[in-house]
Amino acid sequence: MNVLRTAALAAFMACTLGAPAWAGAGDGAGTLRVAPRLVPVQVTAYGVVHAEAESVLSAKLLARVVTIPVREGDTIHKGDLLAELDHRDLDADLKVAKAALARAEAARTEAESQFNRVERLLKQGTATNRDLEQATSANTQARAAVTEANAQVSRMETLISYARILAPFDGRFVERLVEVGEMATPGTPLLRVESSGHTELWADLPQSELDRVTVDDPATVTVHGINGPLSGRVTRIVPAADPRSHTFTVKVVLDANPTLNRVYSGMFGQVSIAHGHAPAVLVPDTAILHRSEVTGVYVVDGNGTPRLRLVRPGRRVGSERVILSGLSGGETILVDATEGARARAAGQGEAAH
Repeated sequence: MNVLRTAALAAFMACTLGAPAWAGAGDGAGTLRVAPRLVPVQVTAYGVVHAEAESVLSAKLLARVVTIPVREGDTIHKGDLLAELDHRDLDADLKVAKAALARAEAARTEAESQFNRVERLLKQGTATNRDLEQATSANTQARAAVTEANAQVSRMETLISYARILAPFDGRFVERLVEVGEMATPGTPLLRVESSGHTELWADLPQSELDRVTVDDPATVTVHGINGPLSGRVTRIVPAADPRSHTFTVKVVLDANPTLNRVYSGMFGQVSIAHGHAPAVLVPDTAILHRSEVTGVYVVDGNGTPRLRLVRPGRRVGSERVILSGLSGGETILVDATEGARARAAGQGEAAH
């Protein structure tokens, strides 16, 4: 790489050295005097897009999958049927439980009638305390039997409800993890869904940058494959570091934007979080000349001669670029670097330094 850079620089300088100076370049036309000015300081981190809520729905029964009426990407609403397991055996057990409940309720009715009758007879002196005790015990047992039968019916209804996998929230059906006809066991993942709420970027923030980021800081997110930046804000900083990478997870919620319809969980992105201001030298994008591995700007010297100076550009700030090295401020540069190229092609030129 160093050999290629050296060769490219030598070839470029060979085309420019020895050419006559550009007359009149110092008259101010098309030039800009650069000076350090305050620009927002950015903390940059990389991460992955997540939905506000994600859920993997699992089976709670040992049963065969009989239907999955949704497809990947479908919009879902809370309570929608997403999958159903075979519950015919449970239906039969529920009928048995309901029949047992009916018998228990009939026995309770009879026991209550017997208790009331014995209680009247005791007042009339034709029944004994022993008769009342027996009637009371029978009535209590009948009530307990009804309670037990009711619990069994509720249990069977709950098990049957497990056979119907319903959407836990509004959102999107993402992935099916089983196919119709497969046997599911308790704990088997069946489906994956995401909420339709906020979209978030979970970024890994280096430990050294932790004190420069706070909740509610504004942020700019760039998602690879999506044109244009997205705005957002920091909503949470997880208070625990990854012991291997020594990074903290920062969650940035993205503001509502039509572009979010094309942003999916799992996509890779970059977040820039504003943190105060610092002085920096900026130049317009148009002032930067890119040729092979050489990057520079034309600096106009005291004689009005434009000279190419190698620079190292940094991040963008609007239509400008921060210059990390090569300019210190106070220099006068050409606003349009293509003017220098046209001048060279016309027989004029620049000196490189």
